[in-house]
Amino acid sequence: MGLLTSFFRQPRETAAARQQRVMIDLLDIWQKNRPLADLWDVRKFVEDGYRRNTVIFACVTEISTSFSQPPLKAWTVNSQNKEVDLPPGHLLYLPLRKPNAKQSQRSLMRTFSVHGETAGNAYLFKVRARAGNVVNLNLLRPDAMRPIPDSNGEVTKFAYGFEPNIQILEAKDVIHEQLNPDPLDPYRGLSPIAVLARMGDLDNAAADFLRAFFLNAGIPAGLLKYKERIGDDAELFRIKTRWRENYSGVKGWHEVGVLDADVEYQEIGSKADQLKLEAIFGETESRMCSVYGVPPILIGAWIGLMRNTMANYGNARKSFYQETMQPKWANTADALTLGLAQEFGDYIQIGFDLEGIDALQEEKAGARKFALDSWNSGLGTKNECRKIVGWDQMPNGDVFKTKDNEGFAGADDDLTALQEAPDAEPVPATVQRMLPRRN
Repeated sequence: MGLLTSFFRQPRETAAARQQRVMIDLLDIWQKNRPLADLWDVRKFVEDGYRRNTVIFACVTEISTSFSQPPLKAWTVNSQNKEVDLPPGHLLYLPLRKPNAKQSQRSLMRTFSVHGETAGNAYLFKVRARAGNVVNLNLLRPDAMRPIPDSNGEVTKFAYGFEPNIQILEAKDVIHEQLNPDPLDPYRGLSPIAVLARMGDLDNAAADFLRAFFLNAGIPAGLLKYKERIGDDAELFRIKTRWRENYSGVKGWHEVGVLDADVEYQEIGSKADQLKLEAIFGETESRMCSVYGVPPILIGAWIGLMRNTMANYGNARKSFYQETMQPKWANTADALTLGLAQEFGDYIQIGFDLEGIDALQEEKAGARKFALDSWNSGLGTKNECRKIVGWDQMPNGDVFKTKDNEGFAGADDDLTALQEAPDAEPVPATVQRMLPRRN
């Protein structure tokens, strides 16, 4: 290769530089180092959805109250790769147990959940002591937060507040969780209300129609047809006013209308039962509940009450906790681990203590029974059955049950707890997920 060829040869681009260039190309030049404008009107979502629509409010309330039930806890991983709970006096518990002067942990987590379920994003501000360690957590209004990407496309700051009072917050001091990732906006999450906008408008319009129907008249609008011409506008106004006073509103229901020989009433509106509003409400309720992952029966929605039995309610409650709440707890635990726990140590993690959730305990009881039956029947090895329960693997545990190793548990396990587990039906889905281990 000659000198001229070497002169024109381009230097090899590193992986970090290539990633940086790709991220830069995603942003227009005017967006760099400036607050990004909101793609959605979060305030309108809250006002027309959460504040006005009964089904959306009920779904958000069901999720947020359930979300705040289990307490937060923290643990670390020791040199033997085992999880060990942090001691009660650890500095991390200071912002976890008493986040701030006005809110308890449960109150903070409930409002944090409401922010996410309405705005699609939830933010916590880390208040630091002089030494730099986090001592408090404060909620930030999601409608007042705007990310500021730097020249590399990374968010290093947030603009918080409204003109003229804007504060610039460092990204390292903000914990941000996106409820639903938006493929077209890597910096903010997608609100469920944005997806439900049309269904919410339809549901609100149907409710407004019913309200107008009962407030305006006991029967739909109609015409009073006079055979002779009405004298003037004053006489016309007097007739309309008298009819409205006598027959509109609650006081006019089932009143007997009296018309003289020269007047005929002609109905021109539709009756409420002719519009089949129950079908409209059933459609909107089912769509809104499906987006939020809340079984309609849990919030008393009409579509859910049509099949209201105790068995259905119990199954709906289990499904809600397993399919909706568990992923939410896991996502928030990850956000708190990355945004808070990592400041206190690389191997420290934050999670939710789910031992008090009855629906999940029934699930674990079924898994324990399945594991014990599998070991006793010779279908599974000792380590396979221990994995289902959530226990550590044993060095010589890849064996089936024989007369020489009848004990399912080792010296470090509580066999009594396993044998005395309440009877429950095996849960195949749980077995497939192999229950995460938590002591």
